[in-house]
Amino acid sequence: TEVTNTRDTALWVYDEFAGKTEPLFSPDIFRDVFFDPYKQMIGCWKTQGISHIILHCDGNSLPLMELLTEAGFSGMQALAPTSGMWLPDVKKKWERFILIGGMCNINTLAKGSRADIEREAEAIVEVAKDGGVVIGTHSIDENIPVENYDCYYSVLEKCDSRWQRPRMAEVCPLVGDRCNYWLWEVQDG
Repeated sequence: TEVTNTRDTALWVYDEFAGKTEPLFSPDIFRDVFFDPYKQMIGCWKTQGISHIILHCDGNSLPLMELLTEAGFSGMQALAPTSGMWLPDVKKKWERFILIGGMCNINTLAKGSRADIEREAEAIVEVAKDGGVVIGTHSIDENIPVENYDCYYSVLEKCDSRWQRPRMAEVCPLVGDRCNYWLWEVQDG
């Protein structure tokens, strides 16, 4: 991290332990098997100055959220409404947790009307105003019509003057200015 100066960004942990409707195991099993190793790993990383530890976990991990925060995770990526992880609801309960994702790429972007897309994106933007949210979707695949993505993007563009984000062309020339994730300022403290 000294070479890349990335300590102030985040370290991602990729563990898949949830299905569409619930975790693959109970909170008790998580505490017995995973909690102490996670707490030790995350504690070590934080003593090295890494500010944010983000968990990537598809599926519904709501029953584990309390344990995840106790273990030291500061955020979660891959929030998908189709698995019960509707970002506005999750943000209400875990307002200090960094949340990444939120826009549905399975139903809303792939098959939704313009009104559906606008309604979902605006609901996510509304809770992002308090900070700690990176708005995005799990992925943008070939099943998402260009006009649907353009509609989603236009909702985010309306809020562009309030976004805290670099020009994506400067961050990643291959992506250009159209990026799948939009960052709302993370509030520390």
